[in-house]
Amino acid sequence: VTYPIMIVLTLLLRFLLSGFAFAQNPRVTGLNCTQPSGWDWSYNSLGQSPCTVAAYMMSTCSSDGVWNMSNSPMSFGKGYTPTRGNLCMCNSLMYSLLCACSGCQGGGWFPWDIWSGACNTTTAPFPHPVPCGTTIPHWAVIDLIDPLTWNYDRVRMAGDMPELPPGTVFNRMCH
Repeated sequence: VTYPIMIVLTLLLRFLLSGFAFAQNPRVTGLNCTQPSGWDWSYNSLGQSPCTVAAYMMSTCSSDGVWNMSNSPMSFGKGYTPTRGNLCMCNSLMYSLLCACSGCQGGGWFPWDIWSGACNTTTAPFPHPVPCGTTIPHWAVIDLIDPLTWNYDRVRMAGDMPELPPGTVFNRMCH
């Protein structure tokens, strides 16, 4: 009976130590904000824009650890939209990061009901730990409030600190 448990624990340890589960050296192409006035609050303590932070997070969902962020990621027609079953996009963390990324490039963002409407579920936390090389600003993890959409003034006032460091596992439910 202990033999199968040892196999499971060994496989789990290998998975957790692999680059996929905890991207040791993610390769990302982030973007700086093109509208720096009024968006300086959105950078983390490492000087990374919300676009770069989003790219780091999405790199954990890529089998090769690579993610390239597009301009104005929530612009209709050329941006990212979640797809059913995509746990990397169907959560409030990525929604917040991509709203800020799009906004700081002069674009707009989808209301939460449109974003989440493309998902099977939006109650799961982000599926991977924060990768090495980035930190998650505090404003990106605050709960959405009625009308459950991203609010520039509210997230700006929430601030950057405390940040979530590399290795943080998301165990609370996001909207």
